[in-house]
Amino acid sequence: MEQMERRTLSVSEAARVLGISRAHAYDCVRSGELPSITLGRRVVVPRQAIEELLARGSSDDSGVLG
Repeated sequence: MEQMERRTLSVSEAARVLGISRAHAYDCVRSGELPSITLGRRVVVPRQAIEELLARGSSDDSGVLG
């Protein structure tokens, strides 16, 4: 049986991928800079949102994720 890749990451996992602290990742989620989905009490970050942030990173002058 083929294993399906997870489509979301925890905020801590997203922070590691982005190279930022866990606290800063939660600040970015709260401010809307880092797209997230709340499922009950759990907050997850879509993997696609991280890929899009990284793809536009050098061309985006807004300083997202600071």
